[in-house]
Amino acid sequence: MSLVTDSWTSRVISSGSDPYGLGRWSYIILRGSNNSTICLITAYRVCLHRYTGPKTAYQQQTRYLSFFNRQYNINTHPEPHRQFILDLQSWIETLIDQDLKIILTLDNNDEIQSDQGGLCPLTYQAPKPTVEKQYDGSLESLMKSTGLVDILAHQHPSPSYPATYNHG
Repeated sequence: MSLVTDSWTSRVISSGSDPYGLGRWSYIILRGSNNSTICLITAYRVCLHRYTGPKTAYQQQTRYLSFFNRQYNINTHPEPHRQFILDLQSWIETLIDQDLKIILTLDNNDEIQSDQGGLCPLTYQAPKPTVEKQYDGSLESLMKSTGLVDILAHQHPSPSYPATYNHG
């Protein structure tokens, strides 16, 4: 959840959620200094191929993406973990084109692997899922393509980062 309180409330321009209707992220657009605009995005990416039951977020997104794939004649099996990055990146790229500054807070359920990923601009066409067969769907590719910076790595340049989850 994202929440704006006190004197910041007068800076809110708009707010919303995942334009694909999957509830994967929400956002608040704020007016910054010097007429800048900042989009604060709070996002959750499902785990990779973990089947824990039919009511998990992963399975719910698989069913919803299957519906979209049939509707738009996309002949691939839905992969919610990968599709999240494709859709988020294509959406963020439209925000950057509008000169918005981006702050992404993300439960990624995956490591950032600097040896993966490459620059790959995408086309945003919500509610149609973003399709790019050559794209790996990694957070590293999203970062390289949008210019986002991993602030944890920026603040802790050595390879041993502080724990970010319960098991280290």
